[in-house]
Amino acid sequence: MQTSDVSPERLQRLATFEAPAGGRVLSLYLNLDPAANLAAPVNRQTAVNSLLDEAGRAVEGEEELDHDTHMALREDVSRTRDALDENLDDGWAEGAHALALFVCGPADLFEVVRLPRPVDNRVFIADRPSIEPLAEIGVADRWAVLLVDGDDARLLEGRGDRLEEAATISDDHGGRSSAGGMSAQRYERHVGMEEKQFAKGAAELLRAADERNRYERILIGTSDRYYTLLLSHLSQELRDRVIGRFDAGADWQSPQAIREKVEPLLQMDETHRERAALDAVGASGVRGLADTLPALYERRVATLLLEPGVERPGVVCPRCRWASADEARTCPVDGEAMREHPNLIEWAVEVAIEQRAEVMSLRRHNDLAEHDGIAAALRF
Repeated sequence: MQTSDVSPERLQRLATFEAPAGGRVLSLYLNLDPAANLAAPVNRQTAVNSLLDEAGRAVEGEEELDHDTHMALREDVSRTRDALDENLDDGWAEGAHALALFVCGPADLFEVVRLPRPVDNRVFIADRPSIEPLAEIGVADRWAVLLVDGDDARLLEGRGDRLEEAATISDDHGGRSSAGGMSAQRYERHVGMEEKQFAKGAAELLRAADERNRYERILIGTSDRYYTLLLSHLSQELRDRVIGRFDAGADWQSPQAIREKVEPLLQMDETHRERAALDAVGASGVRGLADTLPALYERRVATLLLEPGVERPGVVCPRCRWASADEARTCPVDGEAMREHPNLIEWAVEVAIEQRAEVMSLRRHNDLAEHDGIAAALRF
């Protein structure tokens, strides 16, 4: 089962972190994809050595840095190598398809994030953590699967790609017969009342769990008849988060089997979400760097949309953080000399997360290919 440590709080903390004056943050992305045979310890160790060797070369290539910053970065590389050697096979790699590491010794930063999807091995050295690959993967949202049949209800909770047992309730009316003098009509009415009562209990199970940990998406495994009963006992707000029904009973297989069963529904919902976000951009949004960067600077962005893997160089003001894809030499806001930035998409992600805007990486639509790989739906 894949594991994700990407959370809104962690993204916010990393987006707002800045190295001490003159210092640098070492950001590393390590691919652990089992499909590439990187689950084997010997292959993982080879990947670690290759990544840390690349990091060492990158540090030595930062010729403009002063002696103390160079020494701090060398120590960060050495510290990271030791930590990976000690911990990679003892928990860090468990359930992860990749790792992100952020290190800055002078600021006492050493953060490890497990990722649910493979990434390219990358090394970044900058005054801030490189979090754009994290934002592309996205926050692991909470979701739920409710399985209901005539006798039992079973609730499973999901986080990202994980799905685990949460709660169950049982009833025995499904095993009764009409013996004992009850007419068939009365018996059917009696059973129908019990089914309605049980559906109400299953709906309450979901409502109470959602009150503790709000689910972004809800899937229900049951028959058409029970599905209608369940929906009648859910509030409109909960019904709005139900993304589909599938055929299954409460005793239906393992969490992993259920996860595979609902995958098409989850993918369909992701496609719909992306299309809704793109429609919002079309209604009242901006596309391309020239229009999106000013909207971010002015804090008008509600949702930032990205095409995965896109990098665009530009310039950024070191004082007010105004950014441009043009070769501006001075900041039009405060007159400060602009600095080159290797990837304005990274800048855009940092600013969006600082402002608590949603960041969405489009995996199922290519509408941004002709717009620098970036767009935004606006708050105003």
